[in-house]
Amino acid sequence: MVKREWTLREVADLIQKSKRIVVLAGAGISVSSGVPDFRSANGIYKMVEDLECCESLPDPQCIFDIEYFLDDPKPFYEVARKILFSSTGASPLPSKAHAFIASLEREKRLLRVYTQNIDGLEFAAGVSKNSLRYCHGSMERARCVSKSCKSKKLTRSQLEAALKVEDIPSCARCGGTIKPDITFFGEKLVDNIGKTLTGDKQKVDLLIVMGTSLQVSPMDTILQYFPSDVPQILINKTHVQPRKTVSEGFDIELLGNADAIVEAVEQLISGEGTFEAKDAQLGHQFAPNIFLFEGADENSVRDSINKHGGGDVYVYPPPAITCDGCGKGIDNMEGGLMCNTCFGLDTCSLCSSFRSKHLKTYPTHKFVLIKEEVGV
Repeated sequence: MVKREWTLREVADLIQKSKRIVVLAGAGISVSSGVPDFRSANGIYKMVEDLECCESLPDPQCIFDIEYFLDDPKPFYEVARKILFSSTGASPLPSKAHAFIASLEREKRLLRVYTQNIDGLEFAAGVSKNSLRYCHGSMERARCVSKSCKSKKLTRSQLEAALKVEDIPSCARCGGTIKPDITFFGEKLVDNIGKTLTGDKQKVDLLIVMGTSLQVSPMDTILQYFPSDVPQILINKTHVQPRKTVSEGFDIELLGNADAIVEAVEQLISGEGTFEAKDAQLGHQFAPNIFLFEGADENSVRDSINKHGGGDVYVYPPPAITCDGCGKGIDNMEGGLMCNTCFGLDTCSLCSSFRSKHLKTYPTHKFVLIKEEVGV
């Protein structure tokens, strides 16, 4: 399937015009809030490897295995403290990415948020319970693991208070272990996910995937529930290639820090931002366009695109442009000219003699206004 080419301005317009947006959210949108993600160099699984209490675990992912939790909940709660509390001991606050999702609902453009996150920051940012679906449960409630115990559920604030005085929170009624209402490996996924997906796939007009590498169920297969003609946008630190049986790939990839990306998109929607960049001539025209923002690792993105196939790569914000004649910056690119045949010669409006000299040597140069050539 040949995919159309998008500009960043068109991406912003698409988000603004959509009325039934579905967001799939992962741990990447909570990193700036102080909550570690799972698979990065500083993520939860690396943390597990370095914790003394986790040495007996055969694999870092066992930290979220129900059998290991029931046998010894201490390793889980050591990690849970990193999720519930920042380095200062305070609860983490929602990020700009969380606030962006909440703004979609306020503006009546959000249909649903399916989140892998258990930190509850989407709700804290203002997303309503009706719009939220926790794919793996959340830390907002906790209960005694004893099936015979009739004690009431703990709220998040009660769980946080217990964690500050106990290594392992215990039930005040029977003394059993308290377990947050999150779905561990080995437990059944939340029942209402499939039911909600069935209805949402008939209504959705835009799908935004944020901060997830789509490696864990149900996110690894959830894309297949949505019609292929619904535009799909990825906002993530790294390039993601879904399995071909699940999706043909994203129409647009916005790569980098999620907060920086949503801030730029919001500026474009409000009319305050611009997008100016040079086509890096990477990948094939038939594949989704990829835009790089602050925090993206350009080399790893290129390697991944070359491996899987990908689209044209743009950089946002654009690199500073300097005049090849006098070496001074071309402020706001006003009056600056560039060669649109070699894309290797940029000049300010004052260096006309420099351009004339190059035209005599290389008559194939064709100078155009930079602002017209690389603007949106």
